[in-house]
Amino acid sequence: IEERPYRIQLHLASDVSARLDGTGRRVLIETWREMVRRFVGEAWAVEVAERPHPLVNDRLERVEASAFQDFDPTVDKAWLVWVSLDPADGGLVFSGREYDTATRWLGPLQRRKAPSPLDAPRTFFRFTLDLFSPSALIVGQEGGRAHLKVQGAAVPAAGELGAVAAVGTTFIPIRLVTARDESIVVSRIAYTYLTVESVDGATARCRIVSAFRDPLSQRVSRPNTLTALGIKPGESSLHLRFLNKKDHTPAAGYTLTERAATDGPVREIGVTDRTGRIEVKPGVNREVVRLRLLAGDSEPLAEFPIMPGESVDEREIAVDPLPTAASFQVRLEALRDSIGDQVAP
Repeated sequence: IEERPYRIQLHLASDVSARLDGTGRRVLIETWREMVRRFVGEAWAVEVAERPHPLVNDRLERVEASAFQDFDPTVDKAWLVWVSLDPADGGLVFSGREYDTATRWLGPLQRRKAPSPLDAPRTFFRFTLDLFSPSALIVGQEGGRAHLKVQGAAVPAAGELGAVAAVGTTFIPIRLVTARDESIVVSRIAYTYLTVESVDGATARCRIVSAFRDPLSQRVSRPNTLTALGIKPGESSLHLRFLNKKDHTPAAGYTLTERAATDGPVREIGVTDRTGRIEVKPGVNREVVRLRLLAGDSEPLAEFPIMPGESVDEREIAVDPLPTAASFQVRLEALRDSIGDQVAP
């Protein structure tokens, strides 16, 4: 796969307010194609759909992946792009998502704004770089590192922007399992990320960041293939809901903290509300972070890596509330406050 370019199908539609007529659309696409040729090269084999997919509109963020399973299987990626007008300053806004046909994965919504029509082609090019997510096969692991064979990595790049997977690129592992009826079941390996540390030819060596001890295990009863898909966070917040494991009641009033997956200072995000919900906004660095849910501000109930901005779907997480630990923490804080009151002048 390292010698195979990505066959990409662009579905470009626009709002009436954008005033992107036939001539403007043609100029935009032709200029963008020239930029792809100059800066990316042969790794992208792009075709433009004559009729954009009917679901490419201003509600693209809420569409589910199952709605896009009618694409030509020979297409690797489908870029679903909607162009609208920013009423505040009249700039063009590009918003869209990438659909990967092999894994049936619909990426997060990406946005970029062109402040003037003259900047539209360049902004559109940068926007498609945001959309693009490389594909890979997981060919082995050693010493807590995963080895990936990246599609298109051996295709000569026109420049640095044409590198399909550079150091720092983040992948999510996906298992393709052959069911008894010969259909393919797509299963993402939850709370697991692969971050590229080095690239040697078409092989990327990745650090495994996971909530599990052996997330890429081959102890699977059915024939399966381990693949990986690059992921870039969008601007949307991540919505989590914590529930008690025993009775599924909301885990309300618990503190959620985050820190970088590599290391770094701990930052408090907030406290779960009465329904157990909390919002996690994408950080400045747009990277994988480790979240920790605390009882009594000290006892960890759950800890897992995640990338804020990767999805708008709400995720439910079951936790053991550890009422005894939380009770002791409350009593300890009350005792500390009492001693402080007694020794205060």
